[in-house]
Amino acid sequence: KKKGFDWKVYVQRQINRFNKELTEDIHKVHLMCLLMRGRYLNQVCNNPVLRGVALSLVPSEMSKVTVRKFDVSAHTRLMNWFREAVSIDLQLAEDAQSNLVQSLMKGMETRKVANPLEYVLVYLIMIRCLGVRARLVTSLQPLPLKNTKKVENTKKINIKGNPAAIKKPIKSKSDSKAEGKLDTKSKKKGTTGKKPERERKKQKASKPDSVSHASSTLKTKNKNLRKRGSKVRPDSYHDNSDVNDSDEDFEPENVSESEPEVDDCRKRKKKSFSNSVKSSQSPGRSDEDSDFMEEMVQFRSPVRKPQSGEKKNRKVLSSDSESESTASNHGSDEWVEVFIEAEKSWICIDCIRGHVNRPYRIESAATQPVHYVVAYNEEGEWKDVTARYASKWMTETRKLRVDPEWWSETLGVFRCEEDSTEDEEIKANLMKRPLPTSVSAYKSHPLYALRRHLLKYEAIYPETAAPLGYIRGEPVYARECVHELHSRENWLKEGRAVRIGEEAYKMVKSRAKWNKPKVDPEALDLELFGMWQTEEYIPPPAVDGKVPRNAYGNIELFKPSMLPAGTVYLKVPGLNKVAKKLNMDCVPAMVGWDSHCGFSHPVLEGFVVCEEHKDILLAAWDEEQEIQKQKEAEKKEKRAVGNWKLLIKGLLIKERIKKRFNLMEKDEEQDTKQKPKGKIATDAEKSWPRKHQQSKKLSHSQETM
Repeated sequence: KKKGFDWKVYVQRQINRFNKELTEDIHKVHLMCLLMRGRYLNQVCNNPVLRGVALSLVPSEMSKVTVRKFDVSAHTRLMNWFREAVSIDLQLAEDAQSNLVQSLMKGMETRKVANPLEYVLVYLIMIRCLGVRARLVTSLQPLPLKNTKKVENTKKINIKGNPAAIKKPIKSKSDSKAEGKLDTKSKKKGTTGKKPERERKKQKASKPDSVSHASSTLKTKNKNLRKRGSKVRPDSYHDNSDVNDSDEDFEPENVSESEPEVDDCRKRKKKSFSNSVKSSQSPGRSDEDSDFMEEMVQFRSPVRKPQSGEKKNRKVLSSDSESESTASNHGSDEWVEVFIEAEKSWICIDCIRGHVNRPYRIESAATQPVHYVVAYNEEGEWKDVTARYASKWMTETRKLRVDPEWWSETLGVFRCEEDSTEDEEIKANLMKRPLPTSVSAYKSHPLYALRRHLLKYEAIYPETAAPLGYIRGEPVYARECVHELHSRENWLKEGRAVRIGEEAYKMVKSRAKWNKPKVDPEALDLELFGMWQTEEYIPPPAVDGKVPRNAYGNIELFKPSMLPAGTVYLKVPGLNKVAKKLNMDCVPAMVGWDSHCGFSHPVLEGFVVCEEHKDILLAAWDEEQEIQKQKEAEKKEKRAVGNWKLLIKGLLIKERIKKRFNLMEKDEEQDTKQKPKGKIATDAEKSWPRKHQQSKKLSHSQETM
């Protein structure tokens, strides 16, 4: 039976598509806004007044250094002096002015700035006033390209545990087993001084006491919750906390095995967790920041590993760790790049932390993930330098970015001139990086490839290619060894033909056609060939004024090189009609395929004729065009004359009807009434209605007589 159309799946697919497009559009708009914000900050640094004030801050020793002598050591000395001279006072942020220029002016006068951004801008202004080529580098953090909110919600649900598992009752046999597991776990940890208490608990458990039985069931349930990663009160999350202490936190006052009691216990846990989140917030943060705390936690920083003497608490991450990861997620996203004339290269400077030419230190201090890094030069032009700072540029970073074509087109508005030296340096640094350590990182990697990740129409050539390394016993090949394969028909579309005697390099399953079903759907019946197995296609030449054609009566002209010898390709509409009149061969050219209405259709454009017939056909076509123009003019004139005849006939008919039915007199009477010459009659007897009635009566009496 044929499946009916599933409207629910169709509507859900459309909704998902709309949400994906909306998220991508929001990402693009936010990215463009951040781009222009960085350009505005760069323009502020070119303010001549700010440069003059910054020049007065520079010590005389550094102002005497020429631009060519500004090497790495000179920049290091200047940065160290700047860190001692200028400081960041976060208390000034409350009284900060809305105008950035005035705020920077005040900061340079007092040598105290309100935030790290102004600190970087002041340093950039000071470097530029010394004549050094410097760029402002910003790490853009737009809204994520993929909606991660749903994933976070599912993670939270899994962390809190499965409610169905909580409500499920536990039998008495499982209670005793769970207590035994608790005792073995405490013995492994080596806790001393608490064995008598546990022995007493064992003795109490053997008695048929309902209270102890219910408490043990609750304890085992809470233990299962902790195994699943349920969140507990922050008081029990300490490095030196004990298991029994954390169990007591979950013991209720009224113990029973009913389901409402378990729900109340869960509610108390949620309440205690919410209180712990409130208590973990730092007093310096405002209420507005705390409202968005959950949404900002997208990329967690690694948790501190416990030392050998400390105990590993595997219960759950408390709210304190969440707040720390949230605070660490926001780093410094602005720094400076300077050009070293002697080395002809750019180096990065983090004046906040004192790092010079350490891009990975800057990446670790920036907001994660680092996936858009743009540098702005003094002329207001920008350049994408993400590959220099993103350590995972070839694996994870490229997946977080927008479509490369759109991004390149957007940057083309103010793109700076291509610096081949800088691009080669970035490429060389990428080549020096070690091989990825995970198998998934090799998928779509720009430099390396595995056989398992090859697509249907891809293969590694040559077969004797030397692997660059191994991962889990599987050889790693260079991406240059991966080549694209095509069938004979597809190679013909590229203007190439498979050489005679070549064997297929790879056999794959062909696609089943709707009118030609396959006998064996799993059969490998499609031959694929590589570029090295093909040669340039040479079409058969025209003979005796006849153009070669295929079985469908046209000629395949996918590439200019596919034009047969002795023929000419003419893009002239209607040339086939002229050639037919002159009894000359003219073949339509198929230049490609177009997919619409569920099928592929050939695209016919222009005609191919013999070279000796070119001049005759073009002259005949020009003559035909003149005749067509003359015919169109005659047709237009004939139509206009016909319209005039129709109009005149209509007017004559109208006049004839007026004369026949005496309609002219009525019109004249109306005209005379509209323009009266004498006085208006005021007598009722002489008024028009009565006079008209009397005239009608007289005429009627005369007819009867």
